[in-house]
Amino acid sequence: MKADTLDLKDIFRKDTRYVVPRFQRPYVWKEEEHWQPLWEDLQLVVNDLMDRQADADTDLKRQEAQQDTSPHFLGAIVLDQQSTPTQKLRHVRLSTGNSG
Repeated sequence: MKADTLDLKDIFRKDTRYVVPRFQRPYVWKEEEHWQPLWEDLQLVVNDLMDRQADADTDLKRQEAQQDTSPHFLGAIVLDQQSTPTQKLRHVRLSTGNSG
């Protein structure tokens, strides 16, 4: 097993298809209990980044502002790379996740 930290852009690549097997737990997130706190956390991270970049007057300072912004841990998932024919979408089976 190999553990990696990924950005959202890496997870939601256009050439990846996620397959959720039927044996996974049911979806249980509720708006007020789960989604609203997550959304508020993400807004804080984005607002912090935007404030830092607004104060930056060069591309280098904007890059530094992005690197200095605290990352947000969204949870852990286990993915199982599936073999696929060449030139096809990458298939990844979601083996487990944090359903809250």
